[in-house]
Amino acid sequence: MKININKEYLFVALIFVAFIDYDIFVFLALIYFLIFSFYNSEFEFSNLIKRTIYLQVIFFTIFIKFVPILNSKFIKIYNNISQQNYLSLDGKFYSENIFYDLQTFLYGLYCNRTNIMHDYYLTKYEELILSCPFGPGYGLLYYKISIEGNIWNFTLIIALISLTLLFLIYYFSVRNINNYKFMMLTLFFLSPPVNFLTFRLNFDLVIFIILHYFVKKGNANKLLRNTIFLVLASIKLYPIVFLFSFTVYDILKQKNLRQPLNFVFCIFGLYIIYLNNLTKGTDVYSSSNQSHRSYGLRNDADYLAELFNLKITFFFLALIFMVLICCFNFYKRLKIYKSKNFELHSVFFLISTSLFSNYDYKLIFLFYLVIFFLDYEQQFFSVLLFLFIYSSPSLLHAYQKYYKLVVNDEIFYLDFSFYIVYSLCIVLLFRYTLEIFRKIKL
Repeated sequence: MKININKEYLFVALIFVAFIDYDIFVFLALIYFLIFSFYNSEFEFSNLIKRTIYLQVIFFTIFIKFVPILNSKFIKIYNNISQQNYLSLDGKFYSENIFYDLQTFLYGLYCNRTNIMHDYYLTKYEELILSCPFGPGYGLLYYKISIEGNIWNFTLIIALISLTLLFLIYYFSVRNINNYKFMMLTLFFLSPPVNFLTFRLNFDLVIFIILHYFVKKGNANKLLRNTIFLVLASIKLYPIVFLFSFTVYDILKQKNLRQPLNFVFCIFGLYIIYLNNLTKGTDVYSSSNQSHRSYGLRNDADYLAELFNLKITFFFLALIFMVLICCFNFYKRLKIYKSKNFELHSVFFLISTSLFSNYDYKLIFLFYLVIFFLDYEQQFFSVLLFLFIYSSPSLLHAYQKYYKLVVNDEIFYLDFSFYIVYSLCIVLLFRYTLEIFRKIKL
């Protein structure tokens, strides 16, 4: 079946909708993607259209984030394009928290200057009053670093640099393609998780940019790379998974299991997690941040146990069994196809953090998995991944303006798209493990 529509101009019009009302854009983007994935994926974007889309993406990623800062009259426009995952107490969206996560991150570093109480800080636009000592719950190293100066000025500088680098990552990822892959990657960078990340400006964006630098710089110094990720794991614990993913990457690239430097850093990373747990309690990082706006094995098992009044162990094992069934079904269909092994970082991230994580913006780390499935023969897998990225529970909570799917944690449902993607990642990791034992020297 051929759909005789000018898909190029339709795609440009679709992106313009994101500037009018982002919630409507998400719904239309799903329809656009599914129609042209299943019925007609053979199309190309002209150079003129690509340049137009570049302008749209750079405006959406960078300029629109600073418009309300330049003139507060534009705050309504800003709210229309924001990914509104949180509600205020009166049930209305409260979107004026521009770069809120970065502000609180920097304010915590500012508080590390002294143990004495000092001036309060009023966050810009949300106007939340913070005071020292301030502990946002980061790793041990975070509390050893201190800064001095104007928090808001630091925020604006880091935001501008980070958002510019994010756009450049997008540009260099799509500049040499002009077909279905161009559409998919563009929609990824306009997706709710990425939009929410740039809206809040969480430190995770900085971690992603650093990760991408070392992914692209294949000959990077291992000592420098591992040291940086060990430092990051001392601030936010989950970057330790990239120490492990780079270890497997180096094993596959060099076809040699002997990676003593990588193994030493992995051990140090595990020790850092132990120290954090020892300091803050043994269940701080192993327990679920239970929320209907989250997902993951532990999170879902908690809610199912609550709904049916049974032990959590029963549901946890049941969910693992469901994952194993999915893995069995995908094992013969999913192969390592034209792999550069970059997807290992996404695979390790999802498998390791899915036990307890509330993702929201962290789905940006699935970027390499998106690229992997775009090179895959079957579009079926990229469609599954796309649906997961655009329809996770935390996102459905945000869409209640029109769709009223999940409101204030009153509804729980099992996100099967998560378990499908999770199973795909396990199968990929299993195949890489087999490849290591088959071809690599011990």
